[in-house]
Amino acid sequence: MNKISILFVLFFSLLSCYGQSKYYLLPNDTLYNENGFNLKFKSLVRALPKDYSLTPIIYHKYEINDSFINFITFKKIWWGDLKIDPGNFELTYQQDPLYLHLHKKLPEFNLQDLKGNTFNSNRLLGKPTLITFWSIGCTGCIAEMPALDKLKEKYGNSVNFIAIGFNSSEIISKFLERKPFSFFHLVDGLRYSEKALNISAIPRNIFLDRNNVIQEIKVGLPGNIENNTVKVKNAVPFDIILRRLTKQ
Repeated sequence: MNKISILFVLFFSLLSCYGQSKYYLLPNDTLYNENGFNLKFKSLVRALPKDYSLTPIIYHKYEINDSFINFITFKKIWWGDLKIDPGNFELTYQQDPLYLHLHKKLPEFNLQDLKGNTFNSNRLLGKPTLITFWSIGCTGCIAEMPALDKLKEKYGNSVNFIAIGFNSSEIISKFLERKPFSFFHLVDGLRYSEKALNISAIPRNIFLDRNNVIQEIKVGLPGNIENNTVKVKNAVPFDIILRRLTKQ
């Protein structure tokens, strides 16, 4: 079996305390047992305006020691004047196919860089890697670029920082003239992202270990919408992952 992330290794001690059961991993990487998740969900629902409901969605499952960790996201729904009862939650299962690649080797690619040279993914071997998938039409992707640049500045050559853009070399080059982004850029990556990785939305950020095994998958950095603009404050969640991978 592929080497799993340190995050899941830490879960072993927790799982051994509770025995075989179900656990729930929230978007902020907080882990709950079934009772704890029920209580957390109630508190989230009570914090909503009265006309809204919250549906927890399992988008991936991971088995450890015969117990299951359910990866959770939430969908907020407006119900008009319908009164909401937060007493119980019903789970919806919608597998995100991207997460089926977790703890498996990154599918090999041959993509062009901005100069038209072919770059093979095996050139990433030997260092941890952060790959961000993006497009010039993705506001969330653009919002996190300054924070990602700070990570590159911090870790330098100890980590491969790769940006796989969905646009052509010409379009991306013109974009970078007005919006610098210091990652190493590969272009025309839409087909690879859809066919090889099943990426259905961006931004998506994939973290590889030194053997090109996918250890973490993240949607994007946390941010807020201010004046109709996405604002990303910092890259702390990604920094924690890179710090761990560089020590392995």
